[in-house]
Amino acid sequence: YVFSDVASGMNEDRKGFNALLRDAKGGCFGEVLIWTVSRVSRKLSYLLEVVEELKSLGITFRSLSEQFDITTPIGQFALTMMGAVAQMQRESWMESSHIGMEKRAKSGRCGGGMMLGYQMVPDAEDSRGGGKLVIVPDEAETVRTIFSMYLDGLGYKAIVNRLNDDGKLGKNGRPFSSNAIKCILGNAAYIGKARFGNEYYEGIHEPLVSKEVWEVVQERIKSCS
Repeated sequence: YVFSDVASGMNEDRKGFNALLRDAKGGCFGEVLIWTVSRVSRKLSYLLEVVEELKSLGITFRSLSEQFDITTPIGQFALTMMGAVAQMQRESWMESSHIGMEKRAKSGRCGGGMMLGYQMVPDAEDSRGGGKLVIVPDEAETVRTIFSMYLDGLGYKAIVNRLNDDGKLGKNGRPFSSNAIKCILGNAAYIGKARFGNEYYEGIHEPLVSKEVWEVVQERIKSCS
């Protein structure tokens, strides 16, 4: 049996690894051979939980890159230390990513992800090799229509019905939903803001709606909640 995952050991919900655990419980094999401990998990508690489960099933656990025997106290110690190092690396990467995203927002650049009205293109001025938002005209018109309809007194569901009846599609290529409308109306990127956490910074991208329209919309949202 060969199990593989494109996801990293930072993610516990992996199709290939879950299949391995399922087949282990089914008695399909008696040994698990991995490339490195970090590919199992970069969370120490979960790594030890998996190893203990395999042990209870009578399945041997070995690594090609690291030499240890988990049936001995020294082997258990070595496994724990390797798992701790993998977790430390994970936390370091997450912290670096956190700092990088904050710096990006402060520089006025929005994070990744799809947003109706814009597309992400390479930004030659970004030293980190990131992208910037540029307007997609037909999508931008849909966004402005959504704000306009809400100002005219239509609710989320009514806006959805009109857009879908007109054959409009969201950024994901699917019909609109009430939740999608709510997210659009509450997204400050449409007035030129870049967000990180609960903080907003002036963005470098062109806004799609005015701050005056935005403020009226936000007041109505608050009064209706």
